Amino acid sequence: MKIKAARNVLLVVGIITFIINLIAVPVVTAGTQPDIYVNTNGWWRDGGVFNTNSSTPIQAAVDDAIESDHVFVYNGTYTENVVVNKQITLQGEGVDKVSVTAKAHDHVFKLIADRVDISGFTIIGAMKKKTGKAGVFLGLDHPGSAVDHCVISNNNILNNHVGIFLVNSNDDNVLKNNNISNNWRGIYLASSSNNTITNNIVHLHEKYGIHLASSDDNTLTGNTITSNLKYGICLESSNNNKLIDNTADSNDKYGFYLGSSNDNTLTGNTANSNDRCGFCLDSSNSNTITDNIAESNEKFGISLISSSSNILIINIANSNDKYGIALYSSNDNTLTDNTADSNQKFGIGLTSSSNNILTNNIANSNDKYGIGLDSSNNNKLMNNIANSNNRYGIGLISSNDNTLIGNTADLHNVFGISLTSSSNNELTDNTVNSNTVFGIGLTSSSDNTFRDNSISDNKFGIILHSSNNNLIYNNYFSNTINANDDGDNIWNTIKTEEENIVGGSYLGGNYWSDYTGADTDGDGIGDTLIPYNKVIGKGGDYLPLI
Repeated sequence: MKIKAARNVLLVVGIITFIINLIAVPVVTAGTQPDIYVNTNGWWRDGGVFNTNSSTPIQAAVDDAIESDHVFVYNGTYTENVVVNKQITLQGEGVDKVSVTAKAHDHVFKLIADRVDISGFTIIGAMKKKTGKAGVFLGLDHPGSAVDHCVISNNNILNNHVGIFLVNSNDDNVLKNNNISNNWRGIYLASSSNNTITNNIVHLHEKYGIHLASSDDNTLTGNTITSNLKYGICLESSNNNKLIDNTADSNDKYGFYLGSSNDNTLTGNTANSNDRCGFCLDSSNSNTITDNIAESNEKFGISLISSSSNILIINIANSNDKYGIALYSSNDNTLTDNTADSNQKFGIGLTSSSNNILTNNIANSNDKYGIGLDSSNNNKLMNNIANSNNRYGIGLISSNDNTLIGNTADLHNVFGISLTSSSNNELTDNTVNSNTVFGIGLTSSSDNTFRDNSISDNKFGIILHSSNNNLIYNNYFSNTINANDDGDNIWNTIKTEEENIVGGSYLGGNYWSDYTGADTDGDGIGDTLIPYNKVIGKGGDYLPLI
């Protein structure tokens, strides 16, 4: 009878196990059928016996797994620290169903093997600060070792010191579609290269949303990084990374910050409403910043500090509280086809920055300057449009040896183009029209050259105060008052056979709309009532064009 009773018990257990296994088969939308199943009371292999373990059932299942096994974890709340030391897939039933909380002050999931996939978990509680403990950690304890080809996806990771932490982990680790929030750092890569971070939501962290330190050749695409207390995305000493189509809004300092990071590419990103700057490059060189948007930041849209040889193309930096684009002590940069409108101070501002090239940029409707140079030398400004700014279209202060060609500076309340304490600049083929007061103004500025410029419909065409030895010829002046000069300047070059600004055959002086003299010999140059010197204190134009 005892043997028969025992057989009956075994039969009942077998039936229960069979029923559990039938119920336990999950709906797997992709990949293979699971090999091992886990619930809060234990684990079992597909078609096998149930193994009781209510304290660490996930770890027990991982320990029993063999290479390439698929472990499926059922709904419930688990409290354990899981070390994964073999190639497996670890799948939770869903972030709304499976929660894993750190049992001790250690990583929730620690991956020390290649080709591990983790998905479908809410991961909580590796909270001890300044320990680097993470919701998901990839790396080995000894230097020179790496964890590669892992996929961390579709998890909810919160309330850890670091959400996801990679150390010395290279070659095609993929972090995707995770919701990472309320950690000290969201995603942190240290000395980790050739990884992909894509389509994650990273927000509400005490420091960084995504932080790369000494990490190269990574790709970040389609991430949303918002409301972090310091930086949205931070690169430190990290090179050759690609940041594409990410959004970093409403962070307390910077949307994107590059410190000592070179040869990175930032394309199609958005950085709006950050407390300091949308994009900041600090001591970072040879980066390409293209087709990004930086609007409504509390200081700068895009800022370069001690950064050289960067390329900025087709960016939009509008409606920022100070500058749209600002360069400080930054040299040899190229800015092309950018738009910097409606900023509170400058559209584009250069301070102590030299040998930069600005071409085809638009800087309109800013509260002070469209484009401003302060203590900046040897820059080239070509074919830029700076219209309808509140005070100045283009302004140079203590800036020498710059070249301005083909720019437009119209419709300002004070100056179209202004030079203050600036010398040896060349202004050629610029259009300066319809400014309320001055077309071009010089104060304490000498040895500059103005030729082939069109200055029309301003109250004053050009005014020179305490400015000497400037060469002004082959310009078109048609203003209420064409010129006012209290210095000693040169208003014509020698007569030279070359087409002039009004289509005549000779270069000489300038065209003046109020010159009333006559050309008696038909060479297109006035011969009577010379020199033209209306409100010109010394000398005047001896070869006025007709």
